[in-house]
Amino acid sequence: MLKGFIFITALLPLVAWAQKAPNCSGGQAQANICAARQLEAVDAQLSRIYEGQLKRLRNEWSIRGLQEAQQAWIAFREKDCEYDASATKGGSGHSQWVSVCMTRHTKRRIEDMRKFQKCEENGCPW
Repeated sequence: MLKGFIFITALLPLVAWAQKAPNCSGGQAQANICAARQLEAVDAQLSRIYEGQLKRLRNEWSIRGLQEAQQAWIAFREKDCEYDASATKGGSGHSQWVSVCMTRHTKRRIEDMRKFQKCEENGCPW
């Protein structure tokens, strides 16, 4: 039991090192990781806003409409960014290019979703 505890305790610094933010100017691999982490952050933010908006909706048509719109938007974002990054396909920077594009689209979607949250007029979907 004690040996297992010592082993796990010895690994903690390695885990902390692995989770540390990479040097984003340290080469392509690090730039790819940074871009992916930025995308994860804005995706998480969008998910919170989306879930909050779903809770605000009061009828099945609006709920289904938002769900279908979000699914279509996700498909559009993926296809658009694959096209946007198509010149880098096969290169070491391809994933960074895709992540940056997807982050840009996600930030725009967040702005749109925030407008829905502020809506209090007749055009609101609830």
